[in-house]
Amino acid sequence: MTDCQTPSRQVKEGLHIVTSFYPVYVMTKYISGDLNDVKMIQSRADIHSFEPSPNDVAAIYDADLFVYQLS
Repeated sequence: MTDCQTPSRQVKEGLHIVTSFYPVYVMTKYISGDLNDVKMIQSRADIHSFEPSPNDVAAIYDADLFVYQLS
């Protein structure tokens, strides 16, 4: 006989959120509180001349949510 219960699913705690630059990071962190993991792409460039590195692209790809502002 087989068990009729469905297999338990692993529940992920919070979202992994990546932001484009500091003001967006602060806003996202404030709204999100401690519920999610919020990280900012480490950029030394001005936001108007930002070109993502391969590491930045990988971080954005791996994120559950990417928050940015167009200039």
